[in-house]
Amino acid sequence: MQAQSLERYRSSDINWTYFSPSLMYLPELPTSGKFKISNDHLVVNKEGKSEISYGDAAVAIINEIREHRFVKKRFTAGYDN
Repeated sequence: MQAQSLERYRSSDINWTYFSPSLMYLPELPTSGKFKISNDHLVVNKEGKSEISYGDAAVAIINEIREHRFVKKRFTAGYDN
């Protein structure tokens, strides 16, 4: 369902930004601000896990609202260490 939505956005004339979250949210972790942003590629750490805290996911989205780096693009965020 989400893939269909993304394709509709890509073929439309509207301005959109699509956030694809990491595979796992880690609610126990504090917001660190230390995450990697990627465009269309899942961010994984050395163990091959795709993880981020709720707070850092929120920071990534807020940063995009302020900076407009991914207009008409998909992006993701995660820990790469």
